[in-house]
Amino acid sequence: MPTAILANALQSIGGDVCIDAAERLEALSGRAERFSLHLPRQAGLNQADAKLLADALGSFKFLRHTDVSSLSVSFNPGNGDAGATAIANALPMTLQELGMVGCDMGDQAGETLLR
Repeated sequence: MPTAILANALQSIGGDVCIDAAERLEALSGRAERFSLHLPRQAGLNQADAKLLADALGSFKFLRHTDVSSLSVSFNPGNGDAGATAIANALPMTLQELGMVGCDMGDQAGETLLR
């Protein structure tokens, strides 16, 4: 189940913000509710964390109906261009809202998001 994969990735990243988000996802497991995943600046995400998150988000990418309605990794400058690009490439097509303010992303990630 994709929510379990995403919860496991968040547990692997660690830190209070990610572990709290993983616990919220686990509580939703098996229910058809849509959810938002917002990891604020306190998450301290870096490029490796962003790639783990992207790998997990990839499990939602080709689902016709995804439970992910909103994603924010804003104000995590450690994501950088590589991390933001990885996340952008993994986003489900049905995502309705994305926050990547202050992620220190450059042209490569911007072009990927536009596509």
